[in-house]
Amino acid sequence: LNKVTILQTVYTPATASAGTHGAAVKAVTADKLTSPGSSANFALVVTNTGTVRDIFGLSADAPANWTLQFENPRVSLPAGRSWVVLATVTSPADAKGFATLHVTVQSEGDATKQSTETLSVRLGAVGPTPRLAQQAKVDYTGMLQDGRIFDTTVAALGANSDHAKMASYFQRTSYAPYNFTVGQEVIAGFTRLTLGTHIGETSAGRVNAQEAFTDPSSGLLYRPDVLYELHFVPATSRFGRELPGAVKEA
Repeated sequence: LNKVTILQTVYTPATASAGTHGAAVKAVTADKLTSPGSSANFALVVTNTGTVRDIFGLSADAPANWTLQFENPRVSLPAGRSWVVLATVTSPADAKGFATLHVTVQSEGDATKQSTETLSVRLGAVGPTPRLAQQAKVDYTGMLQDGRIFDTTVAALGANSDHAKMASYFQRTSYAPYNFTVGQEVIAGFTRLTLGTHIGETSAGRVNAQEAFTDPSSGLLYRPDVLYELHFVPATSRFGRELPGAVKEA
């Protein structure tokens, strides 16, 4: 994982202010796969595009018997700032195919200012979760709590200027999944998220400072919590066929 230095940013809740208001919401990854009856986590970057501090409410439109839960349905942000809100989408056990959900972020200062993001959940069979000491291959994206990316193996995110980056972001010349031994070579929080992700799934979760880079000798300083999205890449044979445990669409 690339070395970065992060300084902590703290946002203090406040009431909405008078002035120019604006809202935007964008999913880091808007399309995910999971098995029927299971949940998919989405990282949503909420941005105050107005000129004053504002409070934003999140709501969702989901199919019948599906649920979408926000870790925090109300976010206070200074002008021009962003924050990542995790959303958990759960499908019914008898669901098939795919579902489309709509997430709306609305300004409390001006209810006419809102933004909508479309999420897609594909349902199918996924592989098992990994075990400690197993070899694994993942695509990952690491970001601050305000959504700025500090490292990614995903070209669609790393090379796309629509996704904000840290000033110290290192632009890769090529992108490829990361190979590692589960429980080794990575921070504790990365291992925790890995052990909870099935092959073929893309999970999103927070990693607190105690689970991140805390060794001063490493040259890495993570003072705030960070977030990771992990996609377990199915293994393939030398003939290009998926090996057992890979994703199979329903």
